[in-house]
Amino acid sequence: ELGTAQAAVTEAQAQAEAAHAALDEARRAADMATERESRALRELSEIVQRIDAARQDLGAVARDAYQGGTMATLSVVLDAETPAEYADTYVGVRTVLRAGDSALGRLAVEQADLLDARQRLRAIREEKEELAEVAATALTAKEATVTAAVAAVLGRWSSSPVAYPQHRSSFPKR
Repeated sequence: ELGTAQAAVTEAQAQAEAAHAALDEARRAADMATERESRALRELSEIVQRIDAARQDLGAVARDAYQGGTMATLSVVLDAETPAEYADTYVGVRTVLRAGDSALGRLAVEQADLLDARQRLRAIREEKEELAEVAATALTAKEATVTAAVAAVLGRWSSSPVAYPQHRSSFPKR
């Protein structure tokens, strides 16, 4: 009977150690997911800042175009008296148009990056929730294993007609 109890205790200890290892692994995975979530949030913030900068650049280009007006730009080109004046003005107009195109292009890229970062953040948060569930399951398994081991040992010990009377006198009186 004692050998059976010791075997049950040994098995319960092994199960408790396995459950503890699973819990530790689940906690490590959850910590890594939390770190990935923090990195994704920082990246998301940086992208939002870049989008704001691109919008400001685009706003500046739009203000310049509005204040100068397309007709004013066209009149400067048409008022050129020499080919050199025309070329200089044309280059200036093209530079402004390219700046606008560039700002629009950057804005489009940043918005695509923002969408991608939001999707990655959503996936990381879902993974984190799954890992939390795994950790909770591992903890429950560990608690159940320890409870079962204690119950098995106590059940074997208390049901033993030999062991109980011998040890009964060692219990403190109430």
